[in-house]
Amino acid sequence: MKIIVQNGLNESDGSIEDYIQRMIRLALSKAAANISSITFCLSDVMGKNGKYEKHCLLTISLHNLANIVIEEAQPDLYVAIDRVIQKATRKLSRKLSS
Repeated sequence: MKIIVQNGLNESDGSIEDYIQRMIRLALSKAAANISSITFCLSDVMGKNGKYEKHCLLTISLHNLANIVIEEAQPDLYVAIDRVIQKATRKLSRKLSS
């Protein structure tokens, strides 16, 4: 399972990429045989309240199935990362069981 992390955040360090890699591997390891690659993009976006939020875009490329794309934006980076991975896990599970 190939995981690509594209970090477009202004302030960040390598620990965020390590955290993302670890969380994705834990959450999606059971479906690894069906996944060709995962792209995780981080960026800052302007939220509805006029403040910057952390935006996560997760794309899962599957063998012989359509891609799964999930987005999440939150003020807290780790909340956004966790939520987008949780959503992806549920969506992937539903897609593979149908």
